[in-house]
Amino acid sequence: MKRERNDPQKYALKVTGTVPFDKQKMITTARASYQAAQAERYASVLAIYGYPAGAITKALKALDAYSRADTDQNSAVGDAVKATADRNTAVKALDTCMKQIRGIAKVALRKRPDLLKKFNG
Repeated sequence: MKRERNDPQKYALKVTGTVPFDKQKMITTARASYQAAQAERYASVLAIYGYPAGAITKALKALDAYSRADTDQNSAVGDAVKATADRNTAVKALDTCMKQIRGIAKVALRKRPDLLKKFNG
């Protein structure tokens, strides 16, 4: 971020530039801003403008909850990707096994076309 020379308080509170699009960068930037805002030199001024210490604490807790939810979501996505890969591997193994069983059944039931028909569906 470019340092704002005209407004050092904004720079100190990390509220310069645009909000990062990347979630982790946004969380890091917001956390730094909220933590800086808790310093007495900013807290009293922010309280005048409707951001008392309790609001900053509440915002930090909400940010923590958002961060945990993001971590949980990323974990769930990873678990889903792994489960899909495991399922696909199992299906391939099952297909291979069924192909072998059909081949064996075809030979074993060559004299029983009625059973072979039932086996093949």
